[in-house]
Amino acid sequence: MCPNCLKMMRELYPQIGVKLNVQLAHTTEFLASLLIKERKIRVKKTKGTATYHDPCILANDMDITAAPRQIITALGYDIKEPVYTREHTHCCGAPPGARLGFSKLADQVKSMRLSELKQTGADVYVSSCPSCKAVLADLAVKDIAELISEQIVRGK
Repeated sequence: MCPNCLKMMRELYPQIGVKLNVQLAHTTEFLASLLIKERKIRVKKTKGTATYHDPCILANDMDITAAPRQIITALGYDIKEPVYTREHTHCCGAPPGARLGFSKLADQVKSMRLSELKQTGADVYVSSCPSCKAVLADLAVKDIAELISEQIVRGK
């Protein structure tokens, strides 16, 4: 589930009286549970380094920063943190509407974040937000689910 949708369903729906009788989890929380706690996903571990870009909404608004790192570590990567990370993460330059009304500023923010991520010199760059992945495409950013799917051990 995208970060914006999860935030809306967790916070805004109850405010307008919509009650969902389900447990809502971000993709990283769900996958971390399947991979690490329940061991329902088997993967072949790799060696290498990974840099995780924390999406603004996940890190700043929802405090979801541990699950992605748990997944990356469980896959065998050493994490190389960018200079601004977790609750201090920098935006990728793609907040809703920014590209429409403030494209120059959005491009500057994107350029700054790309530079910060490149400075880690990681083998792979990862995020868990479709908007961040699209904006940071110059680094061939992978979604965390893609990273898992590349290492899944199929069959018994």
